[in-house]
Amino acid sequence: MKISFHSTVLWTDSTIVLAWIQKDPSVLKPFVRNRVSAIQNLTEINAWKHVPSKENPADIISRGIDPEKIQDCNLWWFGPSFLQDHSVVSPCVCSDINDNELYQREFKKTPTDPVCLVVQGQEVLPIIRLARRPGLTGTVPVFRQNLGVPTGLLHVPVKIKFDYR
Repeated sequence: MKISFHSTVLWTDSTIVLAWIQKDPSVLKPFVRNRVSAIQNLTEINAWKHVPSKENPADIISRGIDPEKIQDCNLWWFGPSFLQDHSVVSPCVCSDINDNELYQREFKKTPTDPVCLVVQGQEVLPIIRLARRPGLTGTVPVFRQNLGVPTGLLHVPVKIKFDYR
């Protein structure tokens, strides 16, 4: 007997994880980055859905349940009601997760020192970033996309990566 699957739905009760797997792994710290990379390589991001903790059958066991009570636990045996009813599951909105401390602490720290861009006619000179420590200076080449920028000095508060080689 051969079984084929039309689609796969993957469930998590962690809105933090849902937000992480939608990010570029390179901005995350190594432990989370490695797991997010694996998830992104092995699954479709759109396949991930949120199950509220109170409807997550796995939580019944992980939070502890008396063996005599599990035999009457419909959530354990049949899953959440929205799966039984074939209800449409609304996607988790992770936009408010950005302020969550647990979510934020897995991001790598990147310098946010001010930089400046010097434009001379149609030529764009490199961005210069002065590190807070003496003797460390770096340049990042940049290409101007807006040809309407007048000649002069522009202050651009952006994040840049700095290579200390």
